[in-house]
Amino acid sequence: MWRTWEVARRIPETDDVVTFVVRRVDDRLVRHSLPGQYVTALMPMPDGVRQPRQYSLSHADDGRHRQFSVKGVHGDDGPRGEVSTLMCQDLHVGDRVTLSAPYGDVVLDDSGRPVVFASAGIGVAPMAGMLSHLVTAESGLPFMRYVRGALIERDVASRDIRYEVFGPDLWQADVED
Repeated sequence: MWRTWEVARRIPETDDVVTFVVRRVDDRLVRHSLPGQYVTALMPMPDGVRQPRQYSLSHADDGRHRQFSVKGVHGDDGPRGEVSTLMCQDLHVGDRVTLSAPYGDVVLDDSGRPVVFASAGIGVAPMAGMLSHLVTAESGLPFMRYVRGALIERDVASRDIRYEVFGPDLWQADVED
């Protein structure tokens, strides 16, 4: 269940969020993750206790690397996040971390039906993993065209709709609201 991984990249995303890309340290096969799953990191604490914490995988799985983002919680509006803050401050390239196999039932339904993602804050991590999977799989889902069209059908002015499409946008712009 537990495997050792090495930090291959450490990407500071914001002042308090760090993305870690880890790579397996042996040649044993790993179970591929499904888009939206998470892993448990088992972190050694200064007092010697190993604390588990769950982190959503935020990139499509290639069998050699895993990617997850960690938000350090400094205790401004609640208790300090001891494990996450330790990881953000003290886990660097070349360090090793113990991770579980991927888990979780909230995964992408990749059956070809359109999908809508909604999240807030660090909750974007599983959505990022799902989007990364769709990009890697070269999905042809018509995701944003339907959402924008449905809003316009409900009398939302096109100038009030902010959306971004990563790829060809085949929707015909309306010229008059």
